[in-house]
Parts: sequence; structure tokens; C-alpha cells
Amino acid sequence: MTASALAILPVPRLQSRPGLLRKLPTAKSVRPRVVGNNDAEGTAMNSLSDRNTFGSVRHRERLGSALRRRIAMGMPPKVIAGALGVTVDTVRNWANEENDPSSYMMGELMAFFADRGDFGFWAEVYGPIGETMRKRFAERQAEQAKQAEQERRHIALLTGIEE
Repeated sequence: MTASALAILPVPRLQSRPGLLRKLPTAKSVRPRVVGNNDAEGTAMNSLSDRNTFGSVRHRERLGSALRRRIAMGMPPKVIAGALGVTVDTVRNWANEENDPSSYMMGELMAFFADRGDFGFWAEVYGPIGETMRKRFAERQAEQAKQAEQERRHIALLTGIEE
């Protein structure tokens, strides 16, 4: 086919179907969704102010504060960014509370500072619930170890192989 023959071929038109494009919500139609959950002491958090105290807003503030403190004490954002594989602007955005890292990157941040002997970063970021979270984690680890030992004994009993 030549170029002139291609130019006269009919172009199929897309038909518009009802419901194909959905109306996007406006700012007035979107209300903040409050999810009921519990804080560290088991108290129900059902209001938006509770979410700001214990939730993402407060977490972002604590993270930014902890990062700014370390940057002010001489840890260059470039070093943090290089170690985590992100841009310097990303680290600055975290420090300026413009956004927060993914859970994976949060773990990498924790490991980065822990490797340098800065174990206080965890406590600063997780604030009043950090100790409770650490205790829950330790309890779960102990429960899992106990269950694994019981399963090992049960398997040894069933197979007749004892260690």
C-alpha cells in the first residue's frame, strides 16, 4: 500500500457509551472518612482529631522533626538519600513533612540510623506508641517461638524421631 492509499482509509470512530466515563467527585462531595480503630491503649479512635493525634498527620510531623534534627546535627541529606537509593529532594520532602516514605523505605530509614548507632530515631518517629509497639512485637515473637517449638515436638512425636 502506498502512503496515498493509507490516507483514504476510513478511521474507526469510538462510540461513547453511557457510564463509560464516571463523574469524578468534587471537593464538596468528598467528606473525610474516619475509620474506627484502636490506639496503643485500646481506646477507640473515632474522631478526625484522634487520627491527627495518633495517625498519619502526627506521624509525618514526628518523622520530619526527627530527620531535621539529624540533618542539623551533621547528617547530610545526600548521605541519607544515597544509602536509601532515593533522591535528595525525596529526603528533603520527608524532612519538610510534605510526604512520608513507604513502609519499606521507613524500614530502610530505621535500619540506616540503627546501623550508625542511632537507636533513638525509632522512639522519636513512633512517639508515645513506640514502646507499646516494641512490647507487642516482642510478645508476638515469643508466642511464635513457643508455637514453633510445640510443632517441632509434635512432629518428632509423630515421626518417632527425637533429637
